[in-house]
Amino acid sequence: MSAPCWPCVTDGLVADLDAFNVYGHMAGLSPCKRRSGIKHDCTRNPTPSRYMLVTLRAVGEATTRIAREASKTWDYLQAHANRR
Repeated sequence: MSAPCWPCVTDGLVADLDAFNVYGHMAGLSPCKRRSGIKHDCTRNPTPSRYMLVTLRAVGEATTRIAREASKTWDYLQAHANRR
């Protein structure tokens, strides 16, 4: 029995060439930053909590708005910045 022969396409091996021909345009690096998200971040905290403070509208957004518009929130975030 011989080993499967996979074609080399765009700097990588492709096991299913038919699927790659359909979905290959999605291969490669994305210009979008990927994060696991809030749900994933919350799994680190074993204590159940009913509320979560979400301070940014988008990944990578500057935090200067929080400091300027919500000083008490900014103070809280700074006080807990090194907690994990």
